[in-house]
Amino acid sequence: VTDATDIAAHAIHSDRPKGLKPQSFYFTQFGGYELALDKWKKETGCDNYSKIPDEVQVTYATMDAISTWQAQVKLWELMDYDDKLHPNEKMHDWTIRRWYEQQMMTIYADACETEFHGIYVNWDLMNKNRAWMQNDCAEKHQKLRELWGLPNNFNITSTVELGKAFEKLGFPEHGRNKQGIYSTDGDAIAAWKREGMPGVDLLDEVRTELTTCNSFLGYIASDGNPRGWLSYIKNHIDEDGSVRIHHNYNVMGTTSFRFIGNNPNFQNCPTNGKYAPLVKRCVDTPPSDLFILTSESGKE
Repeated sequence: VTDATDIAAHAIHSDRPKGLKPQSFYFTQFGGYELALDKWKKETGCDNYSKIPDEVQVTYATMDAISTWQAQVKLWELMDYDDKLHPNEKMHDWTIRRWYEQQMMTIYADACETEFHGIYVNWDLMNKNRAWMQNDCAEKHQKLRELWGLPNNFNITSTVELGKAFEKLGFPEHGRNKQGIYSTDGDAIAAWKREGMPGVDLLDEVRTELTTCNSFLGYIASDGNPRGWLSYIKNHIDEDGSVRIHHNYNVMGTTSFRFIGNNPNFQNCPTNGKYAPLVKRCVDTPPSDLFILTSESGKE
């Protein structure tokens, strides 16, 4: 990869939409060339690109390439124009063009390689930790049912049912939702903690644990489909015996030029708290010899 229109556009104007569609309007005379494809998708309800009629597909693919090239040429010209008009006052040799070519695109290539190779996960540990957390949450839910005198089939995770139960139990009111039911959000939980209401500390803990487990280690939803990290797992057993997740990067995608990760976002992996280690330890290294360094005291 030598150039990327979205990265070049971002280097010039970090607040402007940097996709190819808006750029086709900014920098070419072919803005809206994708409308025939969008119309076909809307009329057919099909998102399978192998089904696109040739007359739509050929035109779109051709104009896609032409618009990309024209936009890239204009972006090069804009960089050089801006660098000449507004030179860097502190470091004259650091132009926008140099920043884009030597920093952004160099990192872009590394990000592409990282996406391709993927992030290794310890599959066995991931399953073990998920099972432990799910069982631990189930036990804590049962403790709360017993503490509050609720039936064994009561769904602790239902905010609606929990709000109704808290009102019957005489908990102080700290807001109601649109349905007129007791709110059980973070503010209400914090207030009940201060008031010393029974079981609220445990409820807050198990909510954090369950969210951590479901969001990262994952679970199988009621529709039978995986959620969390489970939905992104790719098996490389035949290659090197590994299991990996091939997530996506938006290279320097924020206004401050920080990275954005998605599908999934490993940047929001928990770092603090009681359950963070159960998630973090599932992020693994490629299969290789492992050397453990120790100090004279024997600590790793």
